[in-house]
Amino acid sequence: MEPTSNNVILLPATIAHYERELTKYLEAERYEEAVRLLQFLSSCEGGGPAKEEEWLALLSWLQTMFPETGFAGAESSGTDSAEDAEDEEQFVRQYVANRSGGDRSYGLQLIELLRASASPERQLMALEQLTFTDTEEGDAVILDWLAETEAHPMVQFKALQTLKKRGVKGAARFPKLGAVHSVDIEETPGSLDEFPEPVRDIISRVEEISDIGLPDFPYFARQTWLEFLAYSYGTELYKTIVRADKEGAVDAWAAALHRLLLETVFGEADTAELAELYGITAVLQTHWDEAYKELKRFSRIMLPVLPGRY
Repeated sequence: MEPTSNNVILLPATIAHYERELTKYLEAERYEEAVRLLQFLSSCEGGGPAKEEEWLALLSWLQTMFPETGFAGAESSGTDSAEDAEDEEQFVRQYVANRSGGDRSYGLQLIELLRASASPERQLMALEQLTFTDTEEGDAVILDWLAETEAHPMVQFKALQTLKKRGVKGAARFPKLGAVHSVDIEETPGSLDEFPEPVRDIISRVEEISDIGLPDFPYFARQTWLEFLAYSYGTELYKTIVRADKEGAVDAWAAALHRLLLETVFGEADTAELAELYGITAVLQTHWDEAYKELKRFSRIMLPVLPGRY
């Protein structure tokens, strides 16, 4: 197993941050997420030969000991490639077909894993495979489980995507952040490209500006933004983000996200410089403050993030 360079050069502070996240994933037995992060790290430069060997050895061990982490495929590029997503989906479809062999009991096992497991990683794995089972009671069970369980927001969002892929239509209700929300299953985004334009514009602005001086920063930015979208999806906060094309609020959200990321990785951010880069005028200051407040609340609840494909 050899690393494939993606021309990303990791900064020392960023390596330290990612390795802290890796340790947390391993301690929490979140192995699929650890694999995704190791794949990304192994594709970058800046760690040196010793680090690269260490990352690859750990990656190989995890994939051997926990075969289900094979579903973390193609994440190392840090892109949202449709071709990669199709390859991964085909892999999972074939894996489920091989495991089930026409036996509906495997689908029932996945349902039981979803309902009984306390591990978000294992719940995500169960949902990803349930997409390709023909268990008749699967749709109703997932809908009931969503309505009754305040699961991790990433797991809730994955459940909505699973229901959509299974062809379920209508509304789904779920508790999140102290309230019960309802969404149309058919409208659930399957990838970043399917989110409304203002949502995509926000991360595009951050990637455009951060790529100039921090080549590895856009990957971290995109993963965190996707986590925030899963965290907020279906809530009034998400609706606010969708309306961010008004009055320059896209710039305010982008600047707030950039600030949060800088503080997360480096411990501080130059707010005056960010205000200049994003054109934050006095009119936008309130938007910026409110967006940053929401992102800080998210970071306290959700970070470290659960990397995943959308």
